[in-house]
Amino acid sequence: MSENEQIEKKADLSFQQIRAIELLITGRSISAIAKELGIARNTLYAWLNDDHRFQNALNAQRKRLQAEVEDRLNALSEKAFEVFEKALEDQGEKNLRLRAAEIILKGLGFLSGKKKEYHLLDKFEIDLRDRLKRGEITEEQAKKEREDRFFHLEM
Repeated sequence: MSENEQIEKKADLSFQQIRAIELLITGRSISAIAKELGIARNTLYAWLNDDHRFQNALNAQRKRLQAEVEDRLNALSEKAFEVFEKALEDQGEKNLRLRAAEIILKGLGFLSGKKKEYHLLDKFEIDLRDRLKRGEITEEQAKKEREDRFFHLEM
């Protein structure tokens, strides 16, 4: 069973609705989609605004596409880091090394002029709260750990 047939069966959508979803997630305009499908733009707007089955199927496809893109980016990140490591080690190209270092530091939020808290801080805070709930530490100890953590990040 094709992906379109699975979506159609699962959401009980027409072929035109399935095709509209495919075109929407590729960024096509409402006018272009309506013209290609031979439907009025108002019909497409009605699906988008009033048809919960259509909305749910569209959102599911968007989430699937987003997950695929994130997976691909994650797969490429290792190669990107290797390129940066080589650029940083390249003794002949000072400008290349500086640019690589600048990109890394900007990506980490150090050169934006704004303080950036890492997603690891979120995990740190969640772990801290869990330890508080379990009674492993007091509020005062948690406060001290937070202060220590922020102090180390600012250095």
